[in-house]
Amino acid sequence: MAHLKAMETRKDPQQRRQWKVDLARRLYDQGRDREYVLNLFRFIDWIMTLPEGVTKTFWQEIQAIEEEKAMPYVTSIERLGIQQGMQQGIQQGMQQGSRKVLLRLLAKKFGLIPADIKKRVEVADEEQVLRW
Repeated sequence: MAHLKAMETRKDPQQRRQWKVDLARRLYDQGRDREYVLNLFRFIDWIMTLPEGVTKTFWQEIQAIEEEKAMPYVTSIERLGIQQGMQQGIQQGMQQGSRKVLLRLLAKKFGLIPADIKKRVEVADEEQVLRW
């Protein structure tokens, strides 16, 4: 269901958010144990990604459901960890992106880039890459 709704709502983040909330509510309503709910929710969360602004609304709705059901399946500590992990992933992606851009620019200007130069770019810290 998560995959089908993710495909169906790929251009409508608000509708995707609503479906994600509905699926989360269904997990509660099934009366499963916390570990079962956590595992399924992690899968749903992975399949049905949301833009940052919509994610905040989603978590507010989840908190309301948690209060209503008195069974938090994603604790605030877990949410904080998820958020920090997402930020780290974005930063790492940006760092890799700047390395790729630098290598493309070098290749465009100088042609084939020697392996030792590629290696220097790959191991350089972000500050150095940006200076280059």
